[in-house]
Amino acid sequence: MVINYLQRTLLYADDAAVVFAYFDYQQSMSVSDILASFLKQLIIRKTALSPEISHFYQSHVRQHSRPTIRELSALLRSETQELSTVFVVLDALDEFTDSYRGGSAERLLIEVEKLGPSFKLLVTSRPHVQIVPQIFPDSKRLDIRASYEDIERYVLGRIDKETRHIGDPRLTKLLEKTIAEQSQGM
Repeated sequence: MVINYLQRTLLYADDAAVVFAYFDYQQSMSVSDILASFLKQLIIRKTALSPEISHFYQSHVRQHSRPTIRELSALLRSETQELSTVFVVLDALDEFTDSYRGGSAERLLIEVEKLGPSFKLLVTSRPHVQIVPQIFPDSKRLDIRASYEDIERYVLGRIDKETRHIGDPRLTKLLEKTIAEQSQGM
């Protein structure tokens, strides 16, 4: 919802943009993949490619190579020079998995921090992730927990949608109650 709001709000803004990444523990992405995604999201907003992007792309196609984190960061800075603000949204950062590629959520945040003061960061994560304040000591934190009733309502909606009819209302109620209790506000 936040991303949709930012995109609608900035739809016609020439001096601001929003880039985002959704993380899922079942899908591994590298820091390079994420920075490349940010760059793609910025490029799509434009009517024409900059000469720097065209040269960069052709160079990597000719060499059959992938861009480095350093190259992607430099291009992100270059492509956003004329923007006063770039909102970066990292959703479910605690699910970011890149350990086998030598990357980490910390490395990603460090790269975002290097992009400069025009980049504004919003991170969603479970409470146990504490790396954001380490890299951004002045960051603000807002803890949001779902109420038991919200979770029950969500679970019941999913049960109705996914199972069509379990057939036994007691089983439906037991599933709803068990999942809501075990979620602990997540």
